[in-house]
Amino acid sequence: MRALAQVVRTDAGDRSDDRRKRILVVAVAVVVLVVAVVFMATRNTGGDGAPRDNRAGGGGNQTATSAAASPTAGQPTSEPAAPPASAPPTDTATAAPPGDQRPQLPAGWREHVDPTGFSVYVPAHWRESREGRMVYFRGDGRVLGIDQTSQPRSDPVADWRGQRDQRLSDGDFPGYNEIRIEEVPYFVKAADWEFTYNGGSTHVNNRGVVVGPKKAYGFWWQTSGNDWEAAKPILQIVFDSFRPSPGSEA
Repeated sequence: MRALAQVVRTDAGDRSDDRRKRILVVAVAVVVLVVAVVFMATRNTGGDGAPRDNRAGGGGNQTATSAAASPTAGQPTSEPAAPPASAPPTDTATAAPPGDQRPQLPAGWREHVDPTGFSVYVPAHWRESREGRMVYFRGDGRVLGIDQTSQPRSDPVADWRGQRDQRLSDGDFPGYNEIRIEEVPYFVKAADWEFTYNGGSTHVNNRGVVVGPKKAYGFWWQTSGNDWEAAKPILQIVFDSFRPSPGSEA
């Protein structure tokens, strides 16, 4: 009887150990799965959804017709095409090549002079940060990212279409709804890629801009869906005040 009792206790202990091992294995598997899901959901974006690398010519990045702001593009190079005689109308803020006429610095704004040479007006209270080659300005629920490249692409519209296809195939921008990809009048040549995602709650415009044979910039602009119209004047000031690095237009 004592021997039998010992066998029963040993058997029960083995089964208890097996159950604990199975529970531990399942727990570890669940943790690994959660980490993998979080990684996939955030691998290409900052905390607010803006791309970590918004390639210009395409964010983002993904935007500068070769560079940014989701914003990321390949490396083919070529001389930018001459600007069209006219450009199609658009509902998003645009501006003709700025030339020498720069708007007066608005109250509550500051001029950002980047170490790379370009300058632009931004709201003074917005936070500035760098993520890779992108410089970001964030505030009031809005995000501005500026990228650049020394390898402009000749066709900003085609560049955006290619980046769109790649980003969507990678699973970016859930609930994507395209508004437009079209040429806009700005510097030598430019194109806007405007879309919403997250069920329309996030509204983005990527602008890729060729400013010279060896320079292009990308602008990633993001607001909430409800704030899009109210934020347009801010984006217009950004575009009107932007100046590329000295000598990049030659």
